[in-house]
Amino acid sequence: MATDVGLILHNLLAFYDFTGKTVVAVGAGGGQLAGYGFQAKRVIAVDRDPAAMDQLKAVSSRLGLG
Repeated sequence: MATDVGLILHNLLAFYDFTGKTVVAVGAGGGQLAGYGFQAKRVIAVDRDPAAMDQLKAVSSRLGLG
């Protein structure tokens, strides 16, 4: 089954205002939903897979998120 991650992120941001919030992303994976970092004040990402965290760092960097 194909997943439209862009649509999921759009719906998530439409459902909840992350502005000024601290978000804890458990199972942050490869950063597919890193886009909420544009609104959030701070994102704490946790994942037990070191490769997924490396991918998240790369995605965050590409998006210009610190």
